[in-house]
Amino acid sequence: MLFQNYEVMPLGNAQLNVNEQGHLIVSNIGNSGLDGLLVINNVNNSINVYHQPIVLNNEGVLRVSFIGKNSLNQVATYFEEITWIDTLNQRVQFGFNMGLLPKYYNIFGKLNDNPVFDIPKLNPKYQEPPPEVQGIWAAIGAIAALVSAAVAVYNALTTKEKIEEKITIRSDGSWEVTITKTKDPTPFEIEVDNQTYVVDEWGVKFTEIIPSNETVKVLFPVGVQITGYSIDTIEIISISP
Repeated sequence: MLFQNYEVMPLGNAQLNVNEQGHLIVSNIGNSGLDGLLVINNVNNSINVYHQPIVLNNEGVLRVSFIGKNSLNQVATYFEEITWIDTLNQRVQFGFNMGLLPKYYNIFGKLNDNPVFDIPKLNPKYQEPPPEVQGIWAAIGAIAALVSAAVAVYNALTTKEKIEEKITIRSDGSWEVTITKTKDPTPFEIEVDNQTYVVDEWGVKFTEIIPSNETVKVLFPVGVQITGYSIDTIEIISISP
């Protein structure tokens, strides 16, 4: 079906409906971990999915995966975020598939568009990618929690999930590719490396240099998957570039 000029498809046993407010409701999300939503992006180098608060209980898990396609029509997952509750400390954990992050990356946060923190990180799970991307391939990496927040605060957040890709062609023909994945909620307090910050935007970003003979393998965002485990519903307010 079409929603705001984007093709959207249910995943697993999920069902899609548009409510009276014009929001897309993703329901019938069971405990397989496969139920959810696929948004197809055919035009831009970015995609922005704005959703109502997704309430997590002690068993609930939310997974947001961004899918890319290159000039060889090879498709792969190139960014994956997992959100769950640490029941011991009652903190929401924002984790990332480290197998999909490069050796070096940054975690950043902003408030009112002003920088709050920008922390360089080394990926201890980094491995060189396979020489050829498979038809559908997702690196198997440890899910590492990098950011946390209070459960009550998280469960009240209306959030934008956005990924953006910027390419600069260098004089030698190589590409400088910068990937930025952001969450853009209302202001709230998060914890990074045992330090607390108040932000209204935070995310992960990295830049890689792609040799000229390898640029055909660069993935561009063609879709986003939002799936859940033990989640009531997902309510999408809008989808935009």
